[in-house]
Amino acid sequence: MRCMILLATGAVGLESVATEELRGLGLAPAEPVLPGILRLRRPVGGGDLAAACRARTVDDLYLEIWAGDRDGLRRRLAAPTWVVAGEVLAAHRDVLAASGRRPRGRIKTTCFLHGAHRGHGGHGQADLRRQDVELRMARQLRAAYPAWRLEPERPDAEFVAFVSGRSAILALRLTDPGFRHRHYLRAPGALSPTVAAALVRLSRPGPRDRLLDPCCGGGTILLERAQAGPYLELLGGDQSPEAVEVARLNFGNRHRPWQLHVWDARALPLAPASVNRVISNLPFGVQISASGGVAAFAAACLREAQRVLEPQGRAVFLWPRDVVVAVPELLAPEARLSFDLAGQAVVASVWVRRSDRD
Repeated sequence: MRCMILLATGAVGLESVATEELRGLGLAPAEPVLPGILRLRRPVGGGDLAAACRARTVDDLYLEIWAGDRDGLRRRLAAPTWVVAGEVLAAHRDVLAASGRRPRGRIKTTCFLHGAHRGHGGHGQADLRRQDVELRMARQLRAAYPAWRLEPERPDAEFVAFVSGRSAILALRLTDPGFRHRHYLRAPGALSPTVAAALVRLSRPGPRDRLLDPCCGGGTILLERAQAGPYLELLGGDQSPEAVEVARLNFGNRHRPWQLHVWDARALPLAPASVNRVISNLPFGVQISASGGVAAFAAACLREAQRVLEPQGRAVFLWPRDVVVAVPELLAPEARLSFDLAGQAVVASVWVRRSDRD
């Protein structure tokens, strides 16, 4: 039996966080193979796939079918058919069955094409085009499996080509959109749940946590912290009553104890040193406005975080990379990760609250 190779995708720049989580789930160490794509260093079996499906910091999981360069991909696309290894299809069926679904022969083909390599004909044309790749893949699969039909809107199997620079990978997606979106109701400016889970891991969660998200929106960060293990309390609030109502609906009767409030994150109704974790995705000034400007709003939020954090408490804040924020003196920098979020360059900064005597 051939070995199955697992791929995990996520935000470009957060690969180290996903690698740590996958290792904690008992999987082999992973290594980046393309931007935002990790490959486990050893083959996986059914138990590994079940463990990987518990990961919360990756967007999707795939089984690798082939890997090579662009020339090799062109040769594969020229073949009349594309036969997929039986164990790969069986693993896909098992993952579908675990979520209460079964394959019905509805397929989709997708090509993610980055860093187009120019051809050698002197006309400056890219040697691969996304739509051409998708069409050829679909034709090959239908030639090999005549009962399959192309249904891009409701597929139960998606075959994907990743192409970046000179490298190329063909894979079968194991996860559906619910894996990365979690079926949360979304408030304007909502953070990706997988990125929220990464921010939670950067905070080093523990059972003593009293976690505050002062700009909680629909509650994504709080919900991801609830999934990360025991805690004492979850506190959140937002200036938008509508966003707070979305958060309440997302929580329902789960994950207590929690509190949600309508408030101004720059003047919190909380006592000094009353929480030991603060995690927040601050307004970028695009979908959600930041009164006084993004930099001034973020600086005021950090001052409040310093006030309400107990000594040695941790704060994790996300904001645009090009925004320069004045950081209060008792927040000592611990880590900084730059990554891409929906096409925007952002930075996640981790701070530790020093003692007033330091």
